[in-house]
Amino acid sequence: MEIINRFKGFYQRFVKERKGNVAIIFGVMMVPTMVLMGGLVDYGMAIKTKSQLTATLDAAMLAAMLQYADDEDVDYQKIIEDYIDQNFTSSKKKLHGTVTELIAAEISEEGEMRSSVKAVVPTNFLKFVHQNEFEFTISAAVMVGGSSIEVALVLDNTGSMNGSKITSLIASAKNLVNTIMDDDDDSDLVKMAVIPFADYVNIGMVNRSEPGLDIPEDYSYSWIEKKKGKCKGKGKGWGKGWGNSKKCDEDVEKHEDYKWYGCMGSRLHDNPDVASEDYDELGVPGLMTTSNTCGYVKTVTRLTNSKTDILTALTNMNSSGSTYIPSGLAWGWRSVTDHAPFADGVPYSDKSVKKVIVLMTDGENTSEMKKVEGNGVLHHTGDVYEHDWGSTNDANTITAELCDAIKANEIIIYSIAFDVVEGSTVQTLMKNCAGNGGQYFDADNNTELADAFRQIGLSLLNLRLSK
Repeated sequence: MEIINRFKGFYQRFVKERKGNVAIIFGVMMVPTMVLMGGLVDYGMAIKTKSQLTATLDAAMLAAMLQYADDEDVDYQKIIEDYIDQNFTSSKKKLHGTVTELIAAEISEEGEMRSSVKAVVPTNFLKFVHQNEFEFTISAAVMVGGSSIEVALVLDNTGSMNGSKITSLIASAKNLVNTIMDDDDDSDLVKMAVIPFADYVNIGMVNRSEPGLDIPEDYSYSWIEKKKGKCKGKGKGWGKGWGNSKKCDEDVEKHEDYKWYGCMGSRLHDNPDVASEDYDELGVPGLMTTSNTCGYVKTVTRLTNSKTDILTALTNMNSSGSTYIPSGLAWGWRSVTDHAPFADGVPYSDKSVKKVIVLMTDGENTSEMKKVEGNGVLHHTGDVYEHDWGSTNDANTITAELCDAIKANEIIIYSIAFDVVEGSTVQTLMKNCAGNGGQYFDADNNTELADAFRQIGLSLLNLRLSK
């Protein structure tokens, strides 16, 4: 115990005697420590600014090449300069760098456009050690010419997209369109289709007579129904004319009017789109109903080079209904093929045109295929299946099979899971669906959704401009 007390006293005297030295040492070390920490802040700002300028130069080069591909006399250097000025130099974002030199863009004999930009980022803390700024040079290159593309936007319009989510989707998809499509509707470099989906896809009344569809003429179904009542007779008093309240049955003719309002059902899973594209033998059935049960689903816009039509289709989207992803995915696939029912695309054999599907959903499949029973079955090529609430195992299986079949035809798939549960079935489906150079995006909110569409837009633009 005595030894412990002696050691304690020695330690207390040592601390008292060292206080002045510690203060001096701390003061001496304070300056380099602050410079080091501040230097890390300066360096981080320089890295961030370099990344932002790199993305700006890439986008500027793509924008210049986009116009040069249509008109070789265009001043592509000015396009690059204006883009950088608008999105970096004069941007309202908190960008700390300054462009000091933009190297004139050049196009090589091989058709590659190259340009570079030099910039500086001023320091705040490193000035104490005479490091006033960071300097760096960024280079970018894109190819002249390249491929035409056909793109189907397969977009979830279900009820869960209501509110800010559908608004964000419309704005994000429009930004993608503006990135890759020319204002000139005569250009065939980019064609797009819009496929809004919920539990059904509405192909529009104008497409009723397309080959490969099984849509009967509107019809009425009549039947006789027994109605309980009182037989007429020769009674007296209160019973006069009614046979003293004797009961009897009366035949009443009834009828229902069945119409097609644009919505499409499915074919039998043993012979679906994933297994057969022979629509002559097994047409896609139209849903015949007594009322417009799917009027909330906006009409698809078939493959077109009209930017105006595509932007209008996106503007008109709304949110209602449950989720059946295979319906949207199947019609997205059909929209970029060269055969019935929508024969708007080029043949698969034409490798100069690249085919793309952008699939976006915000939730799990909630509907399944159910065979239509009753009076509304007058189809010719097989049983008709509607999409109704129930077990989703089949819907998930069909979704996966469709993705595999689409990719087997060398169609590029980008997929976006928007605000879905981490580790959920739909997240796995969407991850596995992307392929052939397409990417999967996990967007947790509206900002990340916009960024996903922005990245896809730049990727598609690069795809279009690459040889």
